[in-house]
Amino acid sequence: MNDLPALRLPPDVRSAARARRHLRDAVGGSALEAVLDDALVVVTELVTNAVLHAGTDVELRLRCEHDGLWVEVADRLPGVLPLLRAPDEGRESGRGVVLLDALATEWGTAHRAHGKAVWCRFAPDGAGATPRPPGPARPVPVPAGEDLDLAWVLDVPADLEQRLPLEVVARELLDRLCDALGVEHAAVLAVLDPDGGAEQVAVRGGGLGAEHVAAALAGAAGPQRVLDVAGLVVFPLVGRLGRVGSAVLRPGRVLSPQARALARVVADRLTLLLADHLREQQRQRDRGALSLLAEASELFAGSLDVRLAASLTTQLLVPRFGSCAAVVVLPEGAPRVEAVTCRREEDSARLRALLEGARGRALLADLAARSGTGRAVRLPEPGVLAELGPHVVALPLVARRRPLGLLLVVAERAPATADVALLLDLARRAGQAMDNARLYEESSAVARALQESLLPASLPRAEGLSFGARYAAAGTSQVGGDFYDVFALPGGGYGLTVGDVCGKGPEAAAITGLARQVLRGSVQDGFSLPVCFQRLNDALLGMGERGRFLTASAAVVEPDGGVDDGIGGGGVRVRLCNAGHPLPVLLGGGGATLVGRAGDLVGVMPAVEVPESQLVLRRGESLVFYTDGVTERRDGDAQFGERSLLELLRGGAGLDAQALARRVEEGVRDFSASAPRDDLAVLVVRADG
Repeated sequence: MNDLPALRLPPDVRSAARARRHLRDAVGGSALEAVLDDALVVVTELVTNAVLHAGTDVELRLRCEHDGLWVEVADRLPGVLPLLRAPDEGRESGRGVVLLDALATEWGTAHRAHGKAVWCRFAPDGAGATPRPPGPARPVPVPAGEDLDLAWVLDVPADLEQRLPLEVVARELLDRLCDALGVEHAAVLAVLDPDGGAEQVAVRGGGLGAEHVAAALAGAAGPQRVLDVAGLVVFPLVGRLGRVGSAVLRPGRVLSPQARALARVVADRLTLLLADHLREQQRQRDRGALSLLAEASELFAGSLDVRLAASLTTQLLVPRFGSCAAVVVLPEGAPRVEAVTCRREEDSARLRALLEGARGRALLADLAARSGTGRAVRLPEPGVLAELGPHVVALPLVARRRPLGLLLVVAERAPATADVALLLDLARRAGQAMDNARLYEESSAVARALQESLLPASLPRAEGLSFGARYAAAGTSQVGGDFYDVFALPGGGYGLTVGDVCGKGPEAAAITGLARQVLRGSVQDGFSLPVCFQRLNDALLGMGERGRFLTASAAVVEPDGGVDDGIGGGGVRVRLCNAGHPLPVLLGGGGATLVGRAGDLVGVMPAVEVPESQLVLRRGESLVFYTDGVTERRDGDAQFGERSLLELLRGGAGLDAQALARRVEEGVRDFSASAPRDDLAVLVVRADG
């Protein structure tokens, strides 16, 4: 173990450079030179932190141990060691901690009565060998000398660039250049944001003042490779991506041609470093943009509700692009706020109120007029939205070349150009999703209205009889082919029909309407049920290719038709025909049984044979009609079937007509967790006595 001389440093911005020189002189040429690069980076950071945050003398201690180099940086201010970055740099962890974890073999802190310290150990490959004592100190090149140590300045290990942040590697290159040239003040300015100015990513000796930065940026716009501006030597960093920054030296003297040439070489290295960083940033932005657009497309694809699509749009934008977002639709009347999302929940109601107020409506009208070209509109002043953020961007929501509304983003910082382009793409997808949802809602509304027109508005109420019905469409955007009807007959009694037209959609709806009207009119005109089905068959065949086949059941019920039910009341006489339709179920004291006889489909052959059956519906008994959406309901390979229907009905023998119809619908729906693929219609007539 060999203790090297300690170095006491004043609280000065030049102390980091002196510490670097001391470490290099002490270790250079020894067996520990293998860890010199890592140690220089860490010592520079620790001394800089101590000078900036403690403001006291700093002591650097070095010790050559059997397994490596031991380093300690101590200040004379009690308290917590300042390893954190400056507060305005917005990082949760300190850069000093990051460097220690990345470069040191082990590290820790020490708290003493006169101050605090950070110690760390650097072990070279093959640690354990007895290190040689340090050789003579290497002289630092004289400022105007000809013998500049080019290898030392440029030989930053490649693994450091991979392990450390851009700012650390850039500062190490700058420090080595300044060490070689004897320059105390320098900075690397980088243009990391195309929409922003340059920032100092690496500084030496306190960096540059605002006036020097402005002078350096103004001079860097020229085509020259080296510029002398206001006492500065500026090396523009220009690559294939254009100007990525500047390396700026404030030497306080005239640099020799050899010094300028060395600085130019370092500037070229910095150009490559910054260009690689910018390319990686762009790659991450592109990957993030593609990921966001893919997520948005997936969310929009699963939304067929206008309000939900608008809400998803605002939720995608907050907080990634701003603190608040709103979707405003612009119908012919006043603008309507469709969705609002804010980072703070209490701001959501405030944003909605501002947009719906008089000033907000005027702002929206102005933005709608200005965004008619399909471009984003940035407000120079936030106006009515000032309390929510200083920057407002309005993006048009357009679908099929028709404006739908606006997407507003309120942000604390002005969005970058790349972000605005991404927002425009999101707005286009959101507009398309909202328009698709609007069309679906309109189609569903038309389908519901048409479907309701094909079903009776209400069921009749009759003495001694009660009716119940349930209808469930498999989808909401298409009209189903199932129908039922109950109507009074001129001579007394009631006619009932239940049917299922082949297919769905407007064509099936047209056949459904025709079938209902032909059957109703024929039964009311007094034709027998077989004749009624023959008339319907003739009408369908007369439609040619537009016709479709169907199945149907029809019945005529006559209360108190002179039939004694055997328990002190008149029964209900029922005449029944089934044209290719599932047989109805008679539910009563004798259980649940299928009744009637099967007949031919309607709309296929010129003549149909539909035999008529008669039965008596006694008091408390029910006759249940249904479509094949009941019996053909599936759960994987299992089918609901007639057996399940009979068991379900037996369990509801005492229910009234409407409750019994509801029991059938719920039992069929609960048979499988999957959505039904066929429509369902149930019609029940019950003899109440």
